[in-house]
Amino acid sequence: TPNKQVLEILGDMPEWLFGSGDLIRNGPGIFEFQNGKFEFSHAFDGIAMVHKFSFENDAVTYMSNVMFPEIVDAYNRDKGRPTDFLFGQDDETPPSTMDLIFRNISPIAKNNINLNVHVHNLRGKPVLASDIAVYFGFDKETLTRDKKPVGFGQFIPNLYFATMSTAHPLVDPKTHEYITFVQSDMRDEYIVLSIPEQGKGEPRIIGSIRDKKAMVHSFFVTENYVVVPVWPAYFDLMKALFTRTYTGGMSWDGSGPSRFH
Repeated sequence: TPNKQVLEILGDMPEWLFGSGDLIRNGPGIFEFQNGKFEFSHAFDGIAMVHKFSFENDAVTYMSNVMFPEIVDAYNRDKGRPTDFLFGQDDETPPSTMDLIFRNISPIAKNNINLNVHVHNLRGKPVLASDIAVYFGFDKETLTRDKKPVGFGQFIPNLYFATMSTAHPLVDPKTHEYITFVQSDMRDEYIVLSIPEQGKGEPRIIGSIRDKKAMVHSFFVTENYVVVPVWPAYFDLMKALFTRTYTGGMSWDGSGPSRFH
């Protein structure tokens, strides 16, 4: 519910927690739709829902909001499985050529940027994130999502071609720089970038790594290094497009190495 509710507290809570702020979490929230003919079979495909717990001076309140209601509306109207790109939805029927074309021009496809994995702060604004190289900002008080997504090309122009990223960017504990990486469709490359706090420098590319494209969900930051692990869970974009799922484009090579760059 987008309306704030006061929660009943059972037991004791640490005193320091009251007045400390908010706990905001993002994750899959909507799995079934009114058409009665389609529901998500994979936990990672649920439509994003943000939950907010506020630790006020004398109470704990809760509110939540579905972050992509236009996607829910599109699924409710559709009579079967929509033609858009999902994470791991079971689908025994392979798409036709016309279906693949339709997916790229349909309103459902254009709206289906379902960022349902993580929430973090980017230059003082809370944003929704997934393994796609775009994000959506949202209002912390109302949990209302911005209308348009923003890509990393806004900060570094030659990153407009990036499509994949990490769902879990990190913040350097000393410099407070926002650190992440993106992947390109054009070649097997990981581009590591830094976005400083507002007014404390310009976004920059730290470096790039040439290695086979893999599904790299997270990475590490030490005092002196950014560490990008690339394991042999390889990702083929064309296979993913033809199966309409991320998992359809993934394959495990047990004989392949795991590299830490």
